[in-house]
Amino acid sequence: MGYTHGKKWADGEVEESIMNMVNTLKLDHFPTKSEMIEFYGNRSLAEKVSKSGGSRYYASKLNLRLADSESEFGNFFEELAIDEILENTGFSSLHTNVKYPYDLLTNGNIKVDVKASMKVKNKKANLPYHSFNLEKREPTCDIFIFYCLDEDVEIEKRVIIPSCLVIIFANKSASLYFCLLKIIP
Repeated sequence: MGYTHGKKWADGEVEESIMNMVNTLKLDHFPTKSEMIEFYGNRSLAEKVSKSGGSRYYASKLNLRLADSESEFGNFFEELAIDEILENTGFSSLHTNVKYPYDLLTNGNIKVDVKASMKVKNKKANLPYHSFNLEKREPTCDIFIFYCLDEDVEIEKRVIIPSCLVIIFANKSASLYFCLLKIIP
């Protein structure tokens, strides 16, 4: 049976595609997801990057800096999580290397992935919600820390969820990710 889901990427092809963009557009940073989609006219490269190490991994591998807004935003909330974990539990946390599929290692063995999202509103129903890109079909961490931000980028709430309670669904046609909690009786 042949390959049936999306584009099959050959070894080195992801890196070549990224560098093609960087050189063609004369970028001084790792391409953002929206730049990849606009440049290639599809989500294939952006999805492959997301599912095979993420922007930080490829940026490090290709010696490119992340776009300021992406790296600063994520790092701010990872640093905040380190401080809050220490303050609330007494456990120390360390940033992991970009090759790791999670952000922090806490107490020497707890894998933590930190996500932050601005509140958005459903235009049709006018219902506010937060959306988090979990990137992988199977969680690679023990705990997710979700920072839910309001329109002023203030923390509205923190949600800490063990990864075993998260089911991730991918809508292939729209490449959107949804997170649902399992209902435990």
